Amino acid sequence: MSTPGIMKMCDKYDRDEIQIVSLELVHIPVDIGDDNVDFQIALTNGETWTGTFFTLANIEKVMRARTLSGESAGGLHFWCKEMIVVRDLSHSTLAKVVADLVSTGEYLTALNKAD
Repeated sequence: MSTPGIMKMCDKYDRDEIQIVSLELVHIPVDIGDDNVDFQIALTNGETWTGTFFTLANIEKVMRARTLSGESAGGLHFWCKEMIVVRDLSHSTLAKVVADLVSTGEYLTALNKAD
């Protein structure tokens, strides 16, 4: 992603010779405790994976807004493909989450492989 405002973070982690080259956020979160942000990770094997980080507070806010708008059966549910729920959107939390997703192989099912 070459969008202005991308925050680049790097964290090297070996998993079967695969390393994380970078973690890029589409924008810098306004409130690390209540926001969501699209992201992309690049791996040394040339693959790129995408997803969206959400905080619990942000999910609650989205559901409340949908209660008012009538979307999602009046706010009764919420879903998002490639959603990763995190406690906060701090640099350290996101770096640890991505390292864990790659080290466990969970990124293979939790995220979307970019073309």
